[in-house]
Amino acid sequence: MRRVTAILAMAAAVLATGGALAPGALAAPAGGGPNAAPLLIGMVSGSGEAMVKQGMSSLWTDEHSDVEQVAVAGDPANGPLIGIVTDSGAALVKEGSLSAGWTDELGSNVRAIAVASDATHGPLIAVLTWSGELKVKEGSLTAPWNDESSSAEEVSVASDTTNGPLIAVTNDSGEVLAKQGSLTTGWNDEWPDNAAYVVVASDPANGPLIGIVTEGTVVDPYDNQAYVKDGSLSAGWHNEYNGVEQLTVASDSTNGPLIGVTDTSGEALVKEGSLSAGWHDEYGNVSDVSLGSDPVNGPLIGVQDIEDGPDGRLLAKTGALDASWIVENTDVAPGAFSVSG
Repeated sequence: MRRVTAILAMAAAVLATGGALAPGALAAPAGGGPNAAPLLIGMVSGSGEAMVKQGMSSLWTDEHSDVEQVAVAGDPANGPLIGIVTDSGAALVKEGSLSAGWTDELGSNVRAIAVASDATHGPLIAVLTWSGELKVKEGSLTAPWNDESSSAEEVSVASDTTNGPLIAVTNDSGEVLAKQGSLTTGWNDEWPDNAAYVVVASDPANGPLIGIVTEGTVVDPYDNQAYVKDGSLSAGWHNEYNGVEQLTVASDSTNGPLIGVTDTSGEALVKEGSLSAGWHDEYGNVSDVSLGSDPVNGPLIGVQDIEDGPDGRLLAKTGALDASWIVENTDVAPGAFSVSG
């Protein structure tokens, strides 16, 4: 059964212009309006088809068959950025339009892909191999790879026009490392151990937004805690939620941080504006949540409703935390979807 790596799907949602979509207006048609990042929804169907749409009410484009994971991002200058991992372990990426041709980024042994983009630095692509190698490239689909780590377990990336690329990894000891500004800058030690994964976003006004989920304890294996920091890699951590199944983040310069969690009962909760904002109850019986945010359109939230089974329907909303839900698709592989503003 296909299952997207949660942090990568979430990361892809926040990458575009330092976040994804911003609260306020309901989604503008297709392109999202003037100076907005393209509103993108990507998914893998139960039969392994990668499908992407640009705009909430647009038709789906069938992108590729035999796919394990899809990640989406974009920015106003470069348009959509789509990355997939195929059943054979290849990483393919396209940019500019949903009908663009694929570039073969890595031919085999790929476990997961994360993508981001901003109008100044262009596409940011990260691939994680089954042997723990993390390779990242920036600027074009044909740029050379930079070897970032040999012991990575999970990765999340973001990019914005002011701060440049943001890369965060969880290594095989549960340590979280992050870097921002260039692919060759040094790593900052963010969390010492016991982290399950890390998610990131970034925007020009608010800087990096970093979230981690810790592993449960021997006494209580389900006591996973979510911590988030923003503003700089050296900022202090804020305890956001206890008993977390999933954490995802996005950010934009107008609306600030957007944070989403799924708790152990399957409830999706989202907050916006600050780390200390109150939670908004979004949806129940959820397996996964994905976020985006951009200054023009506001928050973009996607959830998978599994009340009727694991290949549950995909719902999305944009413009505000209390906006109405739209059913986008009813045949989605478990967790295999991504949104971006």
